[in-house]
Amino acid sequence: MVRKSDSDSALKKFFDENRSLKFLLPLLAVLIVVMIIVNLRGVKEKGTVSQVPSNTAGQIDTNQQQVEVLPQIIRSDSNDIDIKKDPFTEPMRLVGVVYSKSRPTAVVKWGSYSYIVEKEDFLGDSDWKVVEIDKNQITLESDTDRMVLSLDG
Repeated sequence: MVRKSDSDSALKKFFDENRSLKFLLPLLAVLIVVMIIVNLRGVKEKGTVSQVPSNTAGQIDTNQQQVEVLPQIIRSDSNDIDIKKDPFTEPMRLVGVVYSKSRPTAVVKWGSYSYIVEKEDFLGDSDWKVVEIDKNQITLESDTDRMVLSLDG
C-alpha cells in the first residue's frame, strides 16, 4: 500500500483550488521552450562573418588633399552667444578663504556658480582677476575697476 506524503496532498489541494494553473503552467513551459528554440535558430542562421579589416595604408593617394580628424573635447552650440558676466547684476560673495602664506585660496560664489581661485586667477570667464587674498577678504581687479569682497558680506 502506497502512502501519499503531505506535500503531494498539499500540491494537489493547491491545484484543486487554482484550476486555471493546471493549464497555464504547462502552457508557459511550452512557450519558454519554443522561445529558446526560436532564439537559438536565429543565432545559427545569422551567423557572424569574421573578416579582418584590410590594410589600406598602401591604397591612400598622397597627392590628394588629406584631413586629420581630432576628437572634439569641448562642444558648443553655434547659436550660443558669449555673454560676459557683469558683477553688478549678480551678487558676488566670498564664501571662504583657506589662508597660507605660500598658497592662499578663496571660494567665491557668483550667481549659481562657485569658483575656487588663487592669486592671479580669473573669476570664471570674466575679466575679474584675483589680485590679493587676505585672511578675511580678497581683492579683484578688472581693466579699470577694483573690488574688495569680505567674508562678512
